[in-house]
Amino acid sequence: MARWRDCGRMQRGAHADTLGCAWMRGCDCVLGATSHFTNCARPPNMPLMSSAVSVSNPGDRADCVGRKQGAGVPTGWWPSSRRTLGAVAALALLGSGCTTMQTYIGRNAAHKPPAASTVQPVTPAGSAALKLWAGDANFQLPEGDFKASLELPKVLQTIKKSGLDFVFFAPSQKSKFYEDQNTLDSAVQRWREIRQFLETVPEPKPLFLPGLQIVDRAHGNVSLLFLDFAAMTVDLKAKNFRQSPQLFYYSAKAFGGLLFIDTPFATPVKMPVDAPDRFTSIDRSWRPITDAGRDIKSFPPEIQAADELAFGLEAYSIPVSVWRDQYGLDNPLHSLVASMQRMDEEILRRKRRMVPIAGSDSRQGKHLHPTMYIAAPTRTPQALREGMLRGRVCIRSPEPCAVRVYADDDGLPQGVGASVKAKQRVELRWQGEGEVFRNGVSYGAFDSRATVPADSQCSVLRLVVDGGYSAPIYVNCPFADIDVLP
Repeated sequence: MARWRDCGRMQRGAHADTLGCAWMRGCDCVLGATSHFTNCARPPNMPLMSSAVSVSNPGDRADCVGRKQGAGVPTGWWPSSRRTLGAVAALALLGSGCTTMQTYIGRNAAHKPPAASTVQPVTPAGSAALKLWAGDANFQLPEGDFKASLELPKVLQTIKKSGLDFVFFAPSQKSKFYEDQNTLDSAVQRWREIRQFLETVPEPKPLFLPGLQIVDRAHGNVSLLFLDFAAMTVDLKAKNFRQSPQLFYYSAKAFGGLLFIDTPFATPVKMPVDAPDRFTSIDRSWRPITDAGRDIKSFPPEIQAADELAFGLEAYSIPVSVWRDQYGLDNPLHSLVASMQRMDEEILRRKRRMVPIAGSDSRQGKHLHPTMYIAAPTRTPQALREGMLRGRVCIRSPEPCAVRVYADDDGLPQGVGASVKAKQRVELRWQGEGEVFRNGVSYGAFDSRATVPADSQCSVLRLVVDGGYSAPIYVNCPFADIDVLP
């Protein structure tokens, strides 16, 4: 078995080939006895990554050689028609036994945001001072007896080094698991064990917030955040859910859970080799969205309920962005942009607030990454939930959460998630270059500020800055005014 390590940052050599040398980050390393990846360069449109490669012969150096014995390899910058070759090399390595490479590539190909502490959100008049908190969603421990798992030390190390303020743990369950009492009891017991275990993890650690993920291969997945699953099932039993499957989601809402549609546009993408956890070959999309010609009433009652109750969409998922969108579609923002646009459309159609969320979607607990940000006065479950309900959320990067919103001549600024009333104009101010979206369509790119004419009809504005995406700002939308929090 070869030893594996994280190669260092590369320097551009004289050539770059298309057999993986072009996408690897650090390549003063040799893979086995027959393949060499050394001093590798990358195409300008590819992010720097880290590859797990053998160090059996680290002394072999050359100007970006990527070859197999007996095979000729073309050189030159990676052409768009061959954009999947780097992914093929990566996935082939995964299949050959490098179990940590998925974590390396996922972590290093993901967007690298600045610290949340560098961004100061606007504090509305009369409110306690807001602070921006960095977090992640859909964190899951190893399957089975996680306390006896050989991966547990790595999981604990990941938690310790994450530097995150909060993390939603969301054990996954198959669809309709709640219709069998034994399965339901087992799920509740495991949820309790995970929660108790995370409470005993020593500091430093993030605040672990409760959740649950329901995996439905036929229709799509949902996450229930802030849900106390054990409390919800004290009086409700499997027989209740068998009689009315949609009761599960309505009950989750009654117990404070916020329902989000996971990876709504993650349809399959053809790749020569499948991605880890099959993020390219399995349809993980939300079928009420992607099955465009199908009426929502034709779906099972529980799917109709989940679609109706959705408080938002998981717009940014690291494995979808990296494995599907970047390597499969050559655009790491493909699903994110589509999800944000769809959310804007749904807000106007449903006439109610919605927010985006994001997650590293770690299946085995070995990957945590800052993917979402919530503005709240304190780092408590109650304060973070209120921040999400008020739409004080940004995903992928924190910069848009510093936006200052002015309605007409009002000198008091509002922030992300605000509901403002304007007769003439709305002005947005921020630092650096950014793009403003209005009702799901780009209004234009601007430097530090933009003025948008007010419309008597409801409008939804969003800001994109430095790779970060804000939750909506509501203009003349009566439904967005919040007097009593749900």
